[in-house]
Amino acid sequence: MAVEGEVKKPRTFDIDALLKLAAMEERVYRLRCVEGWSMVLPWVGYSWPS
Repeated sequence: MAVEGEVKKPRTFDIDALLKLAAMEERVYRLRCVEGWSMVLPWVGYSWPS
């Protein structure tokens, strides 16, 4: 993966380097609609820094 464009330090990462940057998070999103349907969505990935 290449990080380029308007960045201070353009770099290229392989998958092993990406996995070492931060721990992946697991989340479960529960959606409920006023029309009566609902769903549960499991998600695994990296969170956006706040």
